[in-house]
Amino acid sequence: GKERATWQAELSRLELRLGVGGAGAKATIDTTKKQPRSQLPDAPPPTEAPVAALEHVLRGAAALVRANGGAGLVLFIDEVHAADRRGLGTVLNAIQNIDGSPTDTALTAIFAGLPNAPDVVTSAATFGERSQWVRLSRLEDADSAVALLRPAQDSGVGWNHDARDRVVRDASGYPYFVQLLGSTTWEAAGPGVGDTLTLEHVIAGYTDALNQL
Repeated sequence: GKERATWQAELSRLELRLGVGGAGAKATIDTTKKQPRSQLPDAPPPTEAPVAALEHVLRGAAALVRANGGAGLVLFIDEVHAADRRGLGTVLNAIQNIDGSPTDTALTAIFAGLPNAPDVVTSAATFGERSQWVRLSRLEDADSAVALLRPAQDSGVGWNHDARDRVVRDASGYPYFVQLLGSTTWEAAGPGVGDTLTLEHVIAGYTDALNQL
């Protein structure tokens, strides 16, 4: 049907950029063509579910990474708390099948999301409750200050104490707020090399920050 055709189109090609510092090989898995049996298992029949198609692509991608000298494939999925339940269930079931297979596949999956992410994952697939979750606490004030000061220093720009302390206080250790208030302060100031961001710049940027929120 239409859904299967969409999945086939999305999964027909997977590109992997391998190497260090942006200089590396560019490998492509094309599931519409026959690959060497040592690198890619036979493609699933077109009548099989999207889970099988995704499982096939992940196995093939992991095998190709290993064939090019890598340790394995890492699948990163961000904003999992906002994921479509059906799509997330497909991903989880493909990973579960790979994990339970007698054939080794060098694959790690890492999800990130807001505090309700574990509930979302479990709702998409009940076995998701066996996932290992690491809760990230809020930033300490010193770390928030570093996140503001260091990028500015790299551009030859400083923060005065009042400006830094105001953003650190109002962000309350929430990384996105540190990023947002730092950005809107910078935009309000439009600094050049040797300039310093002030409390006036922070306050001037708050309107934009509130609009973005």
